[in-house]
Amino acid sequence: MSNNNPFNLQPDVTEDVTISNGKLNFIFRPNNSALLKLTLNSKNFRSWFKEPYIKVQTAEGDHRIQYLPPKIHNSVYIDLSWIRANRTELTLESVGATFASEAQMLYFAFNDPIEMGTTLVVAPHPDDGELCCTSFYRPNTYLVTLSAGEKVKELKKQYYTNMDNSIEQASLRKGILRAYNSVTTPMLGDIRQDRMMNLGYFDATLAEMNKSRDQVIETNHSHSISTFRKFNPQPNFAELTADPENKYSNLIADLTSVIKTVNPDRIVVTNPYLDTHLDHMAAGQMLLELLDLIPNNVRYVYLYSIHIKREKPIFFGPALNQVGMPYIPTARIPETCRLKYRSFDLSEEQQKVKTIMANMMFDTYKFKDHRYQKCPYTDYINSPKIGKAYYFQRFVKQNEVFLVIER
Repeated sequence: MSNNNPFNLQPDVTEDVTISNGKLNFIFRPNNSALLKLTLNSKNFRSWFKEPYIKVQTAEGDHRIQYLPPKIHNSVYIDLSWIRANRTELTLESVGATFASEAQMLYFAFNDPIEMGTTLVVAPHPDDGELCCTSFYRPNTYLVTLSAGEKVKELKKQYYTNMDNSIEQASLRKGILRAYNSVTTPMLGDIRQDRMMNLGYFDATLAEMNKSRDQVIETNHSHSISTFRKFNPQPNFAELTADPENKYSNLIADLTSVIKTVNPDRIVVTNPYLDTHLDHMAAGQMLLELLDLIPNNVRYVYLYSIHIKREKPIFFGPALNQVGMPYIPTARIPETCRLKYRSFDLSEEQQKVKTIMANMMFDTYKFKDHRYQKCPYTDYINSPKIGKAYYFQRFVKQNEVFLVIER
């Protein structure tokens, strides 16, 4: 079958396999994430109106469903990392599409138990980590949020209708609320309060900061960065630039201080190649560049994606189903960057905590989000407060997935 590899994936083991009458023999490899690469044969009429899906069931009766994009192209990657049986016969049932019998198994080995050592999660904005990185929310994790996420473009978009009558006031209120979120809500996910901080740099300026590195980047309000650091635990776990200007050198100095102090074994940050949000791209680019410039012991960089504007959403189907490789037909990954894939299962309790944390974040709270899609869970996720909210449908899943750089 084709070796077309738009994601520059670098599996440790690749095996050609055959699916016969919907059956596949699967071999479990400890400490591996596993993907089944399927090649599309055809789509049926259903796929024009509903997302196709593949149901995978083990001989023991366990099963998962992975939804696929309606405009599916060529190959798809089905996550099989959840299977723990040593050897089992899988039954594959596809609805809305048919696939070639010749397929590939891709195995990605990791010697990185995330409950050991130290993890640094870097979030461009409050709520980014809660949407994608809760598998890393543990007592051995530090969480640094780069921006207060305070920008308000129009007064009609402020959180509370008619509460503030100027962009200046509305930005301050939004930034303070989100900065407070960023250093308190993650405690529900077992991150210690003294291991979180918000650097307070201005929302929607990280890309320009990265581009114009010698300049102070202005925004549409006059508040100081220090204003948005007021909720950081004292003393900070790393020394920060005092009352900084909104510029690249200050942000890099703060990140350097954090990395040297925390000395992480792994870093989790937004994917600069797949995520199309400008702040998210810049955060990933600046962090990867910094790691090449300063001494560090980081072995793995886990990249997560939230916004893929041209192909939204990147994860399909209702909440509480599994996800696999993000579907991006035109990935912008440099040929020199070889990536691995890793999937982490979320227990039912972790999914519930993730739902609660996202609902506590002001920017993903249901009353603010007008883009509703079905989010079938239990009664509490179908309640008026959460209901059919877009973010919950996309990100409250059975697993979280990352593209990984092994250094």
